[in-house]
Amino acid sequence: LIFSYHTLEHIPNYLFALSEIYRVLIPGGIFLLGVPYVTLTKYNLVNPYHLHNFNEYSFMFFDSLKGSAIEKNQIAFRKIYHRYYYMGIFRLLPYPLNRICKNHLFNVVRKIDFGLYALKDHESPLVLPSARDLKVLFKDLLSQRIPYGEKKIPPKIFSTQSTITALKMWWHGHI
Repeated sequence: LIFSYHTLEHIPNYLFALSEIYRVLIPGGIFLLGVPYVTLTKYNLVNPYHLHNFNEYSFMFFDSLKGSAIEKNQIAFRKIYHRYYYMGIFRLLPYPLNRICKNHLFNVVRKIDFGLYALKDHESPLVLPSARDLKVLFKDLLSQRIPYGEKKIPPKIFSTQSTITALKMWWHGHI
């Protein structure tokens, strides 16, 4: 298992990083990652430290679209799931409307998470983990993460300030 959270967009040689991740995973290993969504202008596209952009199709070139372009790598991942984090009012819209907005407007989705399965043993039948299990694992790993430069402080159980902060984070697509 490799977990990466808002790192891959900063690495200059993206393909080398992916090849190293793929190399160290065992057959059927899991790669969980979270990255900013491509159409987020406020935090992603204007950030001079973001070298790569990601959307729901970013990892299809390592599975179903492999061979559609000239590739000299052996990287092969099967995407098990991706999950969007909608912002503001778009979180409240029903399924067809929020997807239409995502496809045609900026600043609708803040980030996207992926669950990828390393395809290495092409002889054995695939036994893929469920998207639900990987989403639970991602959430668990994310809750254990200590952001760079911060100390993990246990949240207060019931306080008005923590409730307001949590609501603001939810509204902006952080949680």
